[in-house]
Amino acid sequence: RMQLRGREELLVTISHADARRPGAAGSPRMRGDVAPLDLTDADAAPSWSPTVAPAPGLRGRPPPLDDSEWGRPLEEGEDGADRAPASPCERERLALGEHEVVFLVGSYMHYRCPHVWVRAGHTRLARAGEAEESSASARRDVPLRLQSLSRWSTAPEDGQRLEVHLWAVLAELVQRFAHPLVRNPFEVELDAVAALPTRERAEASASLALFLREVYLGSDELADCVEADYLALLQIHYMALPGLVATPAAPSAPPGLQLDALA
Repeated sequence: RMQLRGREELLVTISHADARRPGAAGSPRMRGDVAPLDLTDADAAPSWSPTVAPAPGLRGRPPPLDDSEWGRPLEEGEDGADRAPASPCERERLALGEHEVVFLVGSYMHYRCPHVWVRAGHTRLARAGEAEESSASARRDVPLRLQSLSRWSTAPEDGQRLEVHLWAVLAELVQRFAHPLVRNPFEVELDAVAALPTRERAEASASLALFLREVYLGSDELADCVEADYLALLQIHYMALPGLVATPAAPSAPPGLQLDALA
């Protein structure tokens, strides 16, 4: 889940539980756990299925991530390691779940580039054999080294600035730190969308499809992950449109014809 704070900060909460099973208490609801639609409801969406299926093995394939150095705090003396968020994480008052980690995506004007910090749940990210909790606490407000943000400082050959999309940063955070493994960072609960009332279903499916289209066109690595959901959302959207069109009333006869009939 996400929370936008002002114009410069976005809080992102990610589940980080190493030993949980689908369906366990507090675990994210998987698509298979969603109750099937009651098609006897007149306002419920008709059954749907993607008309174009992706090739076997493509759907949900996570992009390859280099785990050698990425996803860790910047080392002391490294460029940007001294850039702290607007307020220390100790001042943050968050209702943190048992298996949750909160990240702060900040785009402060005085830094002139975006950064991501771990805001809460630092010790849950510690890998086996890494620094002790006391050492981790001393470096809590150090930005993370992320591949998605490395493009910001990369000088392109044509002299134009490379685009850094927020969705690319969110995708990397989910794929690096979410446990159990999330194969598709933008997977949509299609059953939940299809169960919305007609107008909400049309609006939600259209906005989600527009977002997935941007991801599909902007990322070769994520295109295979979002393709099936994108096609299914388009189908849900176009199946909802007839329910929004009012049935036109039968045209009435011109007044002259009515008088002739009475005569």
